[in-house]
Amino acid sequence: MTEFATYSDMQRFRPDPLAEGQMMAKAASKHGKTVFLSHSSKDNELVPGAIAVLEGHGGRVYVDLGDDRLPQTPSVETA
Repeated sequence: MTEFATYSDMQRFRPDPLAEGQMMAKAASKHGKTVFLSHSSKDNELVPGAIAVLEGHGGRVYVDLGDDRLPQTPSVETA
């Protein structure tokens, strides 16, 4: 089993555009969160592949795309 994932892996696991949009919407929902995927906006193209890998291993993924409940500057409570 692979012990780490590369940028190439994330590109390879990236779904087709329709499935990618559905995946991103689901991961941005506020329900059933178990894994928070923290990422840089510079890596946005890799996020769908990372979600696919994590979900493929049984995870439910949350990304904070436009989550208006979060402050601009995180605190201990919001982190």
